[in-house]
Amino acid sequence: MRCARDRAALFVGIGFYVHVHHPDMVVPAQWLGGIAVALIFFLRMRIESMVGKSGTKQASMAGFETEDVLYLLPLVTVVNGMTPFLIAAAIGAPLFAVYVAVDYVRVTRRVQRTSSVQTSRGRDSNDFQAVR
Repeated sequence: MRCARDRAALFVGIGFYVHVHHPDMVVPAQWLGGIAVALIFFLRMRIESMVGKSGTKQASMAGFETEDVLYLLPLVTVVNGMTPFLIAAAIGAPLFAVYVAVDYVRVTRRVQRTSSVQTSRGRDSNDFQAVR
């Protein structure tokens, strides 16, 4: 949960920077991006606790995963691109949060279906087990 809190704090901090330099921005984009990132991490941790590490495997390209985009933040800061980055995060993070929420519901249903199939077999089924 610490990672989610840290990344949410990152977006809130970027939002304060943008607010100081662009006080006319009406939408609190830092809260939108930060809350969405925290939700994404929370749901992905829940999925991982239900189905293991393989259930949270992210897409990768040339060895880079989706979350590796955060390594570009120093470059974004140097070229003074914090405002466009925050606006992109305020749009992209909630959309990805919706995707992760749908994935969470799908995984939850699959786990429930699997557990109901196992309980329907019963405890006294004729499973052969090796006994030492």
